[in-house]
Amino acid sequence: MFRKKRADMPEAESEEELVHVQEALRLLGVSRTTLHRWDKSGVLRAYRTAGGHRRYQKTDLLRLRNREQTSEQRGGHS
Repeated sequence: MFRKKRADMPEAESEEELVHVQEALRLLGVSRTTLHRWDKSGVLRAYRTAGGHRRYQKTDLLRLRNREQTSEQRGGHS
């Protein structure tokens, strides 16, 4: 079985910005299923460790959270 190629880990200087799945779930207030769906659909970019674990850039998570909050305040969905 072939797996969809994932983004490589970013350069060392930006690794400090990467967070684990649990932190991403806490920041966004969504389920693991939603987080993985957003990854697959391209809404959010997951980086993979050498062991295949997902990591997310904190700036991407905060940007998405702000976009979702703005959309909710306007009464719509993004």
